[in-house]
Amino acid sequence: MAAPVRPHFLARHPWLIGPLLLAATAVGLGLALKAPDRIAVWVLGGLGGLALLWTLSAAFWPSRADRTCPECGAEGLRRMDPATTRGLVCTSCGHTDAEASGWFLAEEEGALDEVIANRHRSDS
Repeated sequence: MAAPVRPHFLARHPWLIGPLLLAATAVGLGLALKAPDRIAVWVLGGLGGLALLWTLSAAFWPSRADRTCPECGAEGLRRMDPATTRGLVCTSCGHTDAEASGWFLAEEEGALDEVIANRHRSDS
């Protein structure tokens, strides 16, 4: 059996989101209004650089589909029907979920274009 996954810090303490956003806004306003121009330029340049780095890393190293079964914890999830993105089945324990999305799995397998084209053909 798989070990339980501990939720993210903010998922355990959602009440902190509002005060953190307020504090970030206050710090941003303080930098914009009181800081020397040199600091504001470095901060904005750093934020722009981080945004560019994030975009490039997402483009060159895309995320992978999570194939972990919620029932047994094995890496055995597959799409139920290759013609659609709905429904997953575990090859290890046989767990099925007809409503689960297999979008990332289809995208990883390279079959997503075919599924979308078939859906458009059937709609018209």
